[in-house]
Amino acid sequence: KVSDFGEWQDCQYMGTEFVKGQGLGDIIYGEKATPLRAARIMKQVAGALGEAHAKQIVHLDLKPPNILVSQKRGQDLVKVIDFGIAEIYSENRESRQDRVCGTCTYMAPEQWRRQPLDPRTDIYSFGVIFYEFLAGRPPFRSSSVSALEKAHCHQPPVPLKKLRPDVPVEIEKLVHRCLEKDPAKRVQSAGDLEAALGSYLRRTENAHAV
Repeated sequence: KVSDFGEWQDCQYMGTEFVKGQGLGDIIYGEKATPLRAARIMKQVAGALGEAHAKQIVHLDLKPPNILVSQKRGQDLVKVIDFGIAEIYSENRESRQDRVCGTCTYMAPEQWRRQPLDPRTDIYSFGVIFYEFLAGRPPFRSSSVSALEKAHCHQPPVPLKKLRPDVPVEIEKLVHRCLEKDPAKRVQSAGDLEAALGSYLRRTENAHAV
């Protein structure tokens, strides 16, 4: 949350909420989270994206360092931060890129191709993070930018269950739908993501309670 902004001695400033917590990457690589915990955290990420998208804001740089996880009464509390390269999206105005902008590991094919961007661009990055959360590595890895571009634009990811057999089939399918190269084939909204994860969590938690 932005608490204040203005200009002081010819410098612009913005004061934001201080969030005490850790980056999602610390959890991904410091712990082996269960699929259930991963789903709970990513449901909150989907909710945060849904709020941004409802205001016609597309994040465009969603990645683990931009997802902070704190604890409240023993539960994970998630904040999505750093909207530094975010764009205002409008169905009546195409978003155009003069240059490739984002973090290579998490960029959607349309970012690489400098094509119009919309909320489904964030859905792809969400899928990359969810995959990484469960597999312990992102779907595509390379020290070469051109190799990453080729992978994101043309290569299918390794099936998630091959890397993490305990991932439920419906979660694997959801993640892979987010990673579709064609935006029209992805999960179409953050609200749909949040609803799908909410349904999975209710069934799973009810089963555990029996």
